[in-house]
Amino acid sequence: MKRRKLNKKKELRLIIALAAILLLALGYLGGFLYFRNHFLPNTFINGIKVSSLNMEAADLKLKDSEPVLEVIQKNKEGSDSIIETLQLRKLSQDISYDSGNLLKNQNAPAWFVSLFSKKELNCDKLSGSFVSTKIDELIKDLYCLKEENIDKPEDAHLAIQDGKVVLLEAVDGSYISQDKVKSIVTKTIEDCLTSNGSLSIDLRNDYEMPSIREDDPQFEGIITNLQKILDKTIQINIDSYQDTTIEDQELSDLLKIENNEMAIDEDNLSSYISSFCRQYDVSDYEYIERSSFKRDLEDALLQDEDETININWVYEEINKLIEVSISNQTLYYYEDDVLIMTSPIVTGNAAITGPTPTGYFTIRRMKQDSILFGADYTEHVDYWIGFDETGRVYGFHDASWRDEFGGDIYLSDPSRGCVNMPLEKIAQLWDYVDIGTEVHIYE
Repeated sequence: MKRRKLNKKKELRLIIALAAILLLALGYLGGFLYFRNHFLPNTFINGIKVSSLNMEAADLKLKDSEPVLEVIQKNKEGSDSIIETLQLRKLSQDISYDSGNLLKNQNAPAWFVSLFSKKELNCDKLSGSFVSTKIDELIKDLYCLKEENIDKPEDAHLAIQDGKVVLLEAVDGSYISQDKVKSIVTKTIEDCLTSNGSLSIDLRNDYEMPSIREDDPQFEGIITNLQKILDKTIQINIDSYQDTTIEDQELSDLLKIENNEMAIDEDNLSSYISSFCRQYDVSDYEYIERSSFKRDLEDALLQDEDETININWVYEEINKLIEVSISNQTLYYYEDDVLIMTSPIVTGNAAITGPTPTGYFTIRRMKQDSILFGADYTEHVDYWIGFDETGRVYGFHDASWRDEFGGDIYLSDPSRGCVNMPLEKIAQLWDYVDIGTEVHIYE
């Protein structure tokens, strides 16, 4: 009897255990079937709780969340990245997150595990549509497209620094074109609307980069050959009595390197020739012939050995010439080497007022009825014939305050540097000369 009672107890416990297992199995199966179409417990999408919601309900809840595209960019100032977000509703109000791919990819058979742990999901799929022409407006304020954040990349290249040929390393810069950013953003959004794309773009590998690095074989052996060109000396023979040289920094300033070859810096060369000729030209009628000088200098600059240049001179016939002898206190006017007129004068005296400049000049300014101003005088003159560089400082003019001209007057009562003439003589000279007439003043 006892044994029979024990067997019945065992049967009862077995039935209860089987019933519990069946209930658990049914509960698990029910949960599995339910969570095939609903999000697992403790599930959050973009920080929004979607536990036990089906796809439609989850999408409806996500519509209240602004869809954004994360854009990772280079930081011009350092190694850290710049991360900005683009508000996609600026393209279209019907763009929103689509949770379908997240629901499809969740692990429904392990639904019970989520009862005890929180799961954060990011939605990278979108629904809706947009007009691609609006992308420009969407991206225009990105960090990488603002002018102040752009440094163009530079290829490694040769340059001249302090008279030496040096290899400058490539510079990566921080430049990506707006067209390229637009293309990448457009493709990313399209992928997120049609497939499992990613709402995060890393542009850092899409920036333009130098095409030539400093280890490029094209630089091998070039520096030594180019340096020979900078190390030479160019001698310029001006005339039988004087010469000058171009070397060191002055020489390197006239050159530059283009495509790994030495080239003429045309702007600096033009400035050098102008300055050189201003220094050594004798007058408007005796001057350095520019074209041959420029041609010879260009040839010499590109050679890798010392060079010599001989200056060619131009001598033009002087049709009109004013000569002033300070020691004789006399002005002589010539036309075609024929003396036309003379005049007594009064010039300056360095020991008392100021010297009259000597050398070769040309008439720069002619004016009647002028007022001369100075620190301690104001004088009217009927004629002004200016011959300094501006035509306003030194000139020939009448001096109504003088009774006599010539002789030794300039030793005790000199002019202030101009050439004083009797009124009738300067009136005569006025009729003879023109702007550009040669002037030669000598002791």
